[in-house]
Amino acid sequence: MVEDLAALTMRAVAARAGVPPATIYQFFDDRESLVQALAVRYVVATPETFDSAIRSAGGDWPHVLDGVIDAFADLLRREPAMRVLWLAGVMDAATGRIAAGADDEIADALRARLASMSGRGDRGTAADWRFLVTLVGDLLQRAFKHDPSGDDLLLARAKRTATLYAADLLGEPPAGTKASPAA
Repeated sequence: MVEDLAALTMRAVAARAGVPPATIYQFFDDRESLVQALAVRYVVATPETFDSAIRSAGGDWPHVLDGVIDAFADLLRREPAMRVLWLAGVMDAATGRIAAGADDEIADALRARLASMSGRGDRGTAADWRFLVTLVGDLLQRAFKHDPSGDDLLLARAKRTATLYAADLLGEPPAGTKASPAA
């Protein structure tokens, strides 16, 4: 298990795989190409994680949003190499473009799902929903920065923040709050 990016060496990967280092070099030119291949693998997994979370989440839209955040937190717990790579910010430009596309795909799907569930439509722009995805990603990074299982308090705050922002985009007060009077 990789808990530190410095520990990710070609020799360590070969030892973990139970093969000679030369075997790893048949597939990857160097450590950087291996790191980028892992980053791409995890970036590609993010829309799949989102789709699975959306399909399995029940209840009203805030519960669905919480379920999505929980699914990504679970992914970071299950995949320590992903967590380490993500926290280290090791994506090259090409991988970054793939990640941006995945985030856009998630934002569009989240917008469609939550807007249909709210019954009020959607007052946000594509950029607003993309910001929500970026915000949640940043809050998840903070929650996992010093705690490999995720800081529970920070995860709860991430959910609350995401719910408040999404409620604004959906034009409705989140559960447990009253609409503010018109000025």
